[in-house]
Amino acid sequence: MEMDKNKISIGVGVAVILLVIAGVVIQRSGPGGVQSNTGEVEAKLITRTAVPLGVSIPEANAEKGGDVAVPELVAAAGPATAAKLRKFSLRIEGDKFIPDTVVVGKRDSLIFVLSAIDKDYSFDVPDYGIHAVVKKGTESAVRFNASASDKFIFYCEQCGGPERGPVGSLIVVENGIK
Repeated sequence: MEMDKNKISIGVGVAVILLVIAGVVIQRSGPGGVQSNTGEVEAKLITRTAVPLGVSIPEANAEKGGDVAVPELVAAAGPATAAKLRKFSLRIEGDKFIPDTVVVGKRDSLIFVLSAIDKDYSFDVPDYGIHAVVKKGTESAVRFNASASDKFIFYCEQCGGPERGPVGSLIVVENGIK
């Protein structure tokens, strides 16, 4: 019985020490940031925000204009679903995504055909776990499902991330219009 009490005391002591260490680490990083190895607090990259009001999903026959991508193809994703298959072409040139905004519906199946015009680029959507490299003068297709509604940023990580390279927005709307 005495042996069991010692084991319990040691277990509780270890748990308390771990909680204290976790508290110190969280406190040192500060709100909204992470602590670098130099001791400075760096801002966290915000890659997901709420869908802005007044956003609607363009259809394949929509008039092109502005920075919003018009899908080349819109088709039913399946027989018993309202989800669509949407195919978009984006150029990456001069450190810009052209167009730089894509609007889709939640649960849509997406195909992005990316063309790197003037140098090698990457296409990164961290909230969807996507990283693709597109070599200069080539195309690369990226396929994924829009499983969550919000506004997500995509960018070129190999260009220096969103602070230095091209940046765009993927807006996933819950019911077609926000």
